[in-house]
Amino acid sequence: MTPHRLAVGLLASVTLLVTAVIGADAASAVPTVVSATTADDATGTYYPLASTRLLDTRTTNGGHNSPLGAGTANTFDLAVGGRGGVPAADVSAVVLNVTGIGPTRATHLRIYPAGQTLPTASTLNLPLGGTRANLVTVPLGTGGKVSVYNDAGLVNVAVDVLGYYAASDAIRPTKGMGHQFYLVDPTRIFDSRTDGGALFPGEEVVLGADFDEVTNPTVRALAMNITVVTPTAPGYVVAWNGALPVPTASNLNFVKGQVVPNMAIVPTQPDPNDGVPLFTFKNASKGTTHVLIDIVGVYEAGQPTGLRYRPLPPTRILDTRNATGTVKSPLGAAETRSFTAPGSVAGDATWALVANTVAVAPTAATFLTVWEDDAAVPRPAASNLNASPGEVVANATITPMGAGNKYKIYNNKGLTNTVMDVTGSFEEFTPAAIAGAQKSLGADAAGTTVTVAHGPSAKVARGR
Repeated sequence: MTPHRLAVGLLASVTLLVTAVIGADAASAVPTVVSATTADDATGTYYPLASTRLLDTRTTNGGHNSPLGAGTANTFDLAVGGRGGVPAADVSAVVLNVTGIGPTRATHLRIYPAGQTLPTASTLNLPLGGTRANLVTVPLGTGGKVSVYNDAGLVNVAVDVLGYYAASDAIRPTKGMGHQFYLVDPTRIFDSRTDGGALFPGEEVVLGADFDEVTNPTVRALAMNITVVTPTAPGYVVAWNGALPVPTASNLNFVKGQVVPNMAIVPTQPDPNDGVPLFTFKNASKGTTHVLIDIVGVYEAGQPTGLRYRPLPPTRILDTRNATGTVKSPLGAAETRSFTAPGSVAGDATWALVANTVAVAPTAATFLTVWEDDAAVPRPAASNLNASPGEVVANATITPMGAGNKYKIYNNKGLTNTVMDVTGSFEEFTPAAIAGAQKSLGADAAGTTVTVAHGPSAKVARGR
């Protein structure tokens, strides 16, 4: 496998276990940059957790047992450090799944470090009466807390923690070494519309992500986009490593007839027979629903090189409504537009941005796809978010950087304005970099590119 990027190809045919084979024969230059850490330093590495609910305003869990009111006066500071497996110290950021439930007015939520100024960037947009979730990576603030702000009306809020990133190597004596991140060409490894039909109520599906015999033992978690298509009843999807008990927390909530995406970071466990990393997802509703799974990254243990997370202040780098980062013009139907990430969020060491991407009031039902601006990399078949006419829909994205820190966004239908808010980045980390040797980088401003091989098309079979 290449040090920082895996090319993905899929091949699976089983009855009850759906196995996706992810090829790892990509050819790539080996980029390096100067780093302040050492090869065995845990700074910026990821620690996955069993999904745990930290707040539910419909109950007493989390310390706020009523709907959240509007405005700064009603902002709630949620204790995160020291709960749900998150250490009380040495944490740079936590990965949270935030769900807004039944707002009395159309609104949005903002999640940010406690004690800091309210950011302008939103985390989650909600229509009147709707239920939606979004993944957010946010630093801990004063007292190990994050602030939850609601913009209008009353809304119930649920917050689940999925994992955290290390702030320093001081965490290693008690928590061990964390895991480094690797980009994967976005690839759809499961689509129930072609893989056996809609999931029935309560159905669980086990998926395997088979890289190769060398890589499989190192995989600890997968970054993925989960999309629900035309459910026949309201409910939610939960994804986890398959161990019992099934988490009570959700990854994605939906109502009848929606097309809803949400990003998740899901821990894995090895197949006892062949060591392939496995995870499970469940349709927790009383109706049927189609489910799509797109893999966008992998967290591995025990590797000498990889990408580390760097927290950043929330920064809006794109808004087509006012020419931020682009011209003042919505994306047109079937339009692909290139953008350049500013130096405030991306440098020579940056391979990807952790962002919230928003479709604003599209004129037709559409989807957006985000990927690196590289002539050698075609538009992925996977989508990042889906939106209906007039909606404001946000979804977390891991946005790869092409040469000169450029990226592309594709809009499928109609006109839609687009916003991107950055909260962090994945930065290069290699022993050579630690020694001070700075070489070519996939996102190098000088224009150096990394060649990435692309695997075969997916073949997945699913039994009942």
